Amino acid sequence: LESEEATFLEQLITVETEGRIRADAIPSGTVYLTNEGDSEASVRVMRDNGTQEVTLRAGETVAL
Repeated sequence: LESEEATFLEQLITVETEGRIRADAIPSGTVYLTNEGDSEASVRVMRDNGTQEVTLRAGETVAL
């Protein structure tokens, strides 16, 4: 890279959705999930230490 900087990324979670979900991750590891749909959406988040299920209302954002 010309900037002589690099970022190493690795998969930390797997996300399965039923609905229109946007996922945003920041370098600290926090993941923000936003329901961009007009109705409730379901999300299943799988990590090494277990599975979490979340239901988001239309327009709602949660941090994991």
